[in-house]
Amino acid sequence: KMFGGTWIPTGPNTDYFNPEHFTGKKIREEFQLKDKTIILFMGTPKKHKGVDELIQAVQELRIQNESLHLLIVGAEKDNPYVQTLKQQQGITLVGYRDHKEMPDFLAAADIVCIPHKNNKSANAQLPIKIFEPMSMEKPVITTDTTDMKEIFENCGQVIKPDSVQALKESILTYLNDKDLRIQHGKQARKECLNKYSWKIMKERTQAVYESL
Repeated sequence: KMFGGTWIPTGPNTDYFNPEHFTGKKIREEFQLKDKTIILFMGTPKKHKGVDELIQAVQELRIQNESLHLLIVGAEKDNPYVQTLKQQQGITLVGYRDHKEMPDFLAAADIVCIPHKNNKSANAQLPIKIFEPMSMEKPVITTDTTDMKEIFENCGQVIKPDSVQALKESILTYLNDKDLRIQHGKQARKECLNKYSWKIMKERTQAVYESL
């Protein structure tokens, strides 16, 4: 708004992040999660990312549903915050994994959660990890920060930030309605292909150059 210009999203490789090429079976076997309902969080767990609220929401839901399991990928082993999470039930912490493995983790997930707190740090970024689950046809729960509401208007759940209760309700919505999960997942991939893919980035970038 201050300087003008053209916004070009940092989208994923939708040819590689393609649900037709991955099953998630390998990940479920590797971490002994065959019969679990997996909620996936990607990235280094940090408090500004709303991980505390997500963990609390999952722990409270596990009282009624022990099959629910939180899988966190990208947990740096020397991170003091990560050390405090290791003792909790229903959580699997995975350290750094090659980015090429992310479609496998996404394929294994039932729901992807990307919560952020409503602060300057969260509102100043739009991480690529929100587009990768879209490309993999996964239902996404995120919070109303940055441009999330616009991106997930028809293909995910955008809830108020900093609310354990809102997270619990949105997770339950997907747990209780598999058809909605599938519907949002398929619509998310369509949105990603049409708005956030490498093809779209190329077209928008080329248009800027041609206009000059």
